[in-house]
Amino acid sequence: MAKSKFERFLNFKSFVSVLALIYMFGVIISGLLAPLKLKPHPFLLHSLMSGDDHAFITPASELKILKPYLPANGFFSFIMDVPYVNEDDHADYREFFWKAQNYVIPIVLNRNPGETEAIVFCQNDSIANQRLEETGYEWLHKIADGKGIAIKKK
Repeated sequence: MAKSKFERFLNFKSFVSVLALIYMFGVIISGLLAPLKLKPHPFLLHSLMSGDDHAFITPASELKILKPYLPANGFFSFIMDVPYVNEDDHADYREFFWKAQNYVIPIVLNRNPGETEAIVFCQNDSIANQRLEETGYEWLHKIADGKGIAIKKK
C-alpha cells in the first residue's frame, strides 16, 4: 500500500532531525578538540624569513638570467616568439608578458618594438634572430639560447 503524503512528510522530517543532530554533535565534538597545529617545515621557514626565493617559484623568474644586464629603471621593448600584432591571439604569451612586467619592475616593458633597447626572450636562437631582423634590433648581450638584450639598429 502506498504511503500517504503525511507519512512521507513524517519520514522526511525525522530524516532532517537526525541530520541536524549529527551536525550539532560534530560541532560540539570539534569545539572540544584542540585545533591541529602543524609545525613549519624548517627549510621553508628559513627561506621565508631570510628572504630567499629558493622554496617559492616567482612568476617569470626565467628572466633572472637577464637581471644583471638590466639597468635599475628604464623602458624596454619585449620581444617574444610571437609578433606584437599576433600576440593577442595567444593568451599564454600575453600572460607571460604581464608576469615579466611584474618581475622586472621598475623597468617598463613595451610589447610594441619601438624602444631603443629590448629584452629578447625566445625559445631558441633561430626564432630570436628572425624576430630581431623583423623588428630592427641587433644583439647587445646574448645571454642564453634565444635570450638576451638587444639594441635598435642605427
